[in-house]
Amino acid sequence: VMAAFGIGATLASVGFGTFAQRLARTTFALMGAALITVALLPASAASLFPLMGFWLVAGAGQSWVNLPTQILIAERIPRELQGRVYGAHFAWSHLWWAFSYPLAGWLGSAFPHNSFFWGGLVGLGLLTLIQLTLSPRERSLSVLDKLSSVEQQAIWHEHPHMHDKFHQHEHSSGISASEPHVHTHIHDLRHLHSP
Repeated sequence: VMAAFGIGATLASVGFGTFAQRLARTTFALMGAALITVALLPASAASLFPLMGFWLVAGAGQSWVNLPTQILIAERIPRELQGRVYGAHFAWSHLWWAFSYPLAGWLGSAFPHNSFFWGGLVGLGLLTLIQLTLSPRERSLSVLDKLSSVEQQAIWHEHPHMHDKFHQHEHSSGISASEPHVHTHIHDLRHLHSP
């Protein structure tokens, strides 16, 4: 069953590489979460081979949650901060194990014949709640978020520079703003003009 999960995850990773430019990263993550939930709901009633099929789907779902999340961090976080953000993301995602493992144990004890169904309902409920409360009604994003990944790469960049009124940003300790220096930074987009 776990081998089927791994095969599903691998196939979904290849599929993600093929279709990543056609769908938004957040759409992939939502599809992945939905796949995991759909795979769990009927699993309690399944014999071995159908269960392997459900776990193949769940493995695909896990890849479609994890891959776009990692890519979003890589695309939207300055290089010098990515280590901290990846670490925070890892810690935050694993914190949920502190809730999910005891819940899975309790569901297995309280509902031994349909624990996957009830676990799937809990997952579906959480997914629905998150979509209703945390998903923006309108895409009221910053200018940077509205840019394509190519345009973002043109904004986040490195080159020798000094500061003037159009070029201001925070510095790590040891970098003097009054001397020419090089580090990853972003220009103030309010002062950029369209050609």
